Amino acid sequence: MISIFRISVICALAALAVPSTASAQSCAAGPATVQILGSGGPAINRERASASYLLWVGGQARMLVDMGGGTYLRFGQSGAKLSDLALVGISHLHPDHVSDLPALLWLSRQARNEPLPIVGPSGNDVAPDFPTFLTRLFDEKSGAFQVLGATLGATRGNGVRLDVSVVDVAKPEPSTVFKGSGLTVTALGIPHANMPTLAYRVETPAGSVVFSSDQNGTDPKFVDFARNANVLVMHLAIAAGATSPLHAAPAVVGRVAREAGVSVATVSRVINGKGPIREATRRRIRRVVEKLRYAPHGAARSLITRETHTLGVLLPDLFGEFFSELIRGIDATARWMAGFGSADALGELVEWAGGSFFASGLFFGVSGLASGRGGAGDASRHGQKKTRRPVRNAGVLTHRRG
Repeated sequence: MISIFRISVICALAALAVPSTASAQSCAAGPATVQILGSGGPAINRERASASYLLWVGGQARMLVDMGGGTYLRFGQSGAKLSDLALVGISHLHPDHVSDLPALLWLSRQARNEPLPIVGPSGNDVAPDFPTFLTRLFDEKSGAFQVLGATLGATRGNGVRLDVSVVDVAKPEPSTVFKGSGLTVTALGIPHANMPTLAYRVETPAGSVVFSSDQNGTDPKFVDFARNANVLVMHLAIAAGATSPLHAAPAVVGRVAREAGVSVATVSRVINGKGPIREATRRRIRRVVEKLRYAPHGAARSLITRETHTLGVLLPDLFGEFFSELIRGIDATARWMAGFGSADALGELVEWAGGSFFASGLFFGVSGLASGRGGAGDASRHGQKKTRRPVRNAGVLTHRRG
């Protein structure tokens, strides 16, 4: 059962590491895999699409959860086939979770003949129930996209026919929303301020996955719903110590995961070289990591470790053979020194002239500072060893992002 977790976490992290200009990777390998198509929120983000997840089972994309902005492209890049989907689950009706649904359906009849099961939440005074939402979008006479009237059974218009169901978010017990194609899917209402929202639990022959979507983590019934899942997907949208009626703080997410007894993050232990892992398991995970060409995201890691592994260099100039050789020497030494092993000064050289950058204060957070000029003062002393205190006003020579 744990194999679903090993494969899925690596694949999900690989999807997050893909730059916006690159293609997403297929996650068809393994008995069951979770692929993150989008991990962004409502704010514009040039590197991330909004929320969407694919569950692959037996090499086929079987369930799609949410369809936020940008994930229509990611779905195509993943290599998933619309004809393979057994279910589409919509957690709630905020735009960053559902805005690409019309794009997915626009030419869907070219890729699929069978009706597409789709499920969403009941409504209240701030959001319509899911069938009403679809009617307002696709009704052949009054919908915003009348050209997609066929999705709701019209004789004209584009789009594959939708088999629509709705779950009452106020129901205290989970509702079974789908059973077939090797999946059993249940849904439970979760607290996301006053927005009706669903979490989904998917049981597969290889293990179980719970998609939490956005929630504030205050309902103890969700812990029971997620208990002993192999994978629990929860969103982090606010900082530690913050509170929100919409979102759970990191400590709350950790508490929910602990109380639910979800699987241990084996992949993270292998990548970080920490924790007791059997050698056979380590080799298996390493093979998948190498196959996917996954590299940990340095900036994300620094948020946890509070170490940036970034070396700042203050020089009077960047021109001439002397300074280029000096930078090469610093780079080579940084690669060798403990704590600066992945520095790539030449790869991400920050260009500045004279001392004009010195007063700007734009670059900070370096773990060490090397000075090639006088007057660095306290900043040079901060850089004599690794420190968690930010060093400001320094041009930064940093490692390449994963």
